[in-house]
Amino acid sequence: MNLNDNPRASTLAVTNGGVIMDADGEEDFEITETNLIFIIDGLFYTVASDDGDIKLDGFTITSKYSALFLACVSTAGTITVTKSAEVLNADITNGIAVLHWPVPTAGTCPFAGMVVTNDSDAVFTGGTTDLDATDITETVYDLSTIPATPIAAVAT
Repeated sequence: MNLNDNPRASTLAVTNGGVIMDADGEEDFEITETNLIFIIDGLFYTVASDDGDIKLDGFTITSKYSALFLACVSTAGTITVTKSAEVLNADITNGIAVLHWPVPTAGTCPFAGMVVTNDSDAVFTGGTTDLDATDITETVYDLSTIPATPIAAVAT
């Protein structure tokens, strides 16, 4: 198989970003790796991640729903985030539905995925609601590329 026939096959993260919940402000994620090395369209790039915040500002998740976020990096080191469709937690738990990977931002390299499960009675508001709040669960996936399969289960 010629990887150039696949539009994103020559785009992948080479280093593990070591993404975790941000210890300074629990409402976002951060990259623990000092430098991100990645390939976009077959070309290598290295960017310093600095503080490396992955912000969820502007995103919301309905009460009793989950969403999958995809963090991507551009050649300039700009981090963007896209969000999947929300799925009812009970449907995931009962095997009725899965979380599908969102489409990455154009011209970027995906390097991490974050599932946020909102089991609270309130709307989750990115950048405001703490990820370690009661009834909010987060699961991080460090990626080299977007997996071919959706996320079939989330922590509850």
